Amino acid sequence: MIPNVRKTENFTQKQHMFHAFMLSLALVYVVMMLCLLFLERAFNEASILCYREENVSYLNAVQSHISLTPLGTTKVFAKEILRNGTDFWALLTGFSEAGVAFYNLFGNVVLFMPIGIFIPYFFPRYENFFRFAPLMLAITFSIESVQLLTLTGRFDIDDIILNLIGGCMGCILFLIIQGIISLFNKNNMVEQSEF
Repeated sequence: MIPNVRKTENFTQKQHMFHAFMLSLALVYVVMMLCLLFLERAFNEASILCYREENVSYLNAVQSHISLTPLGTTKVFAKEILRNGTDFWALLTGFSEAGVAFYNLFGNVVLFMPIGIFIPYFFPRYENFFRFAPLMLAITFSIESVQLLTLTGRFDIDDIILNLIGGCMGCILFLIIQGIISLFNKNNMVEQSEF
């Protein structure tokens, strides 16, 4: 019986180490996203911190940063990728208009996948996909709103859609991995109880 207790203690210690690792990853991710979404653009000429245009009011500047046509930007980017998509290296390096379009479309999906992993991991209430999706929508809507109000980005409905898809893909990936781990743990428990 003592060896089983020791295995359980080691397992919980491994769980704590993994939890600390995930927390570290989440913190690095949050800092990276804050830099990418807000700080990188905070000091450009169009941001609210540097906004000095005398001929254009703040309200007009905000209105010019809104795109509410669903899939409008995505269609433009997709056409650009398809038009110049034969040069795979240019797509990956981003040194062309097609590369910029590629990074914009896939970046908006891939960069938000970790949210779909971290939130259900740290907040088990959101392990349910149908609880997670509205939260992800609120998060991405909030990010777009802050970018709009600070003029550090555009409020683009396409970004909301793509970010939501990325977060939901991350959540689905988390649920699949969690299911595999549960099956593995059940199999190990069955094997241990047989001894």
